Amino acid sequence: MYFLPLSTYMAWSIKPKHWPSHIFHQLDYSVEERIYETQTTVKLCNRTHQHGKTVDRKSTITTLIVTAAAANYDTQIGEYYHCSDSSLTTIPVDIPSGTKILRLTSNGISNFASFPELPLLEVIHLETNYLTAFPDLRNVSTTLRYLRLDRNLINWISEDRLSGLNSLEALILSNNRLSALPDVEMKHLEALIIDGNQLMANLAVLPRLGRTITNLKLGHPTMDPVSLVSLEAIPQLKTLTMERSGLRELPPVIEANPMLRKLYIRGNYIQE
Repeated sequence: MYFLPLSTYMAWSIKPKHWPSHIFHQLDYSVEERIYETQTTVKLCNRTHQHGKTVDRKSTITTLIVTAAAANYDTQIGEYYHCSDSSLTTIPVDIPSGTKILRLTSNGISNFASFPELPLLEVIHLETNYLTAFPDLRNVSTTLRYLRLDRNLINWISEDRLSGLNSLEALILSNNRLSALPDVEMKHLEALIIDGNQLMANLAVLPRLGRTITNLKLGHPTMDPVSLVSLEAIPQLKTLTMERSGLRELPPVIEANPMLRKLYIRGNYIQE
């Protein structure tokens, strides 16, 4: 099963006595897996070889990645186009128009003028590249649901580039160089992963960015606990991760959130 990045972290071992134990269970949430629970034709290919395979309906994205890695091919999987670790410096021009999932992880891609028109695209993996700005994705704005941009060099996000992604459900921006978030409204955002950025007192825009957020991952050694008061205005928040954030106590706003079920606070200084 393929999870969002925050799924691999376990909760801090010391927890308030009055909190129910189910808050500290491991997360098993994935927008991407929901998208990919369909019958899919797999094509593993490189410049000179081509193979075909059918994946069962319940096969997950992990199965496809492992299969491709074992064959040591750049992978184009029907609706799933895989071209990671390929020394790319820009977005390929030959991506099939029917692509639903695009994986371009661990390349040398920097900023590009515009994204190709892919009318069915729902998932983009651009993690571990060299982007310095949030990309222009207007050509896939109506269909894009899951976007990974972690481990890049992004230091700013323009409001117009984010506000146009009307169907986005999951946004992963971990380990970039962001110091602020744009003040835009995201009507369908469920998961926001922004740990490893210098976001300290700039969290006031979170409620507007996603009142529908259910899974949120923050975290930076210099994070200001006072800024967490904004979490009170995210009524649907169920899973919160704030690991290695220099916290010495749980902010009262966390206990005040009625929907919170899972909390991850490993690597802090919280004592019982």
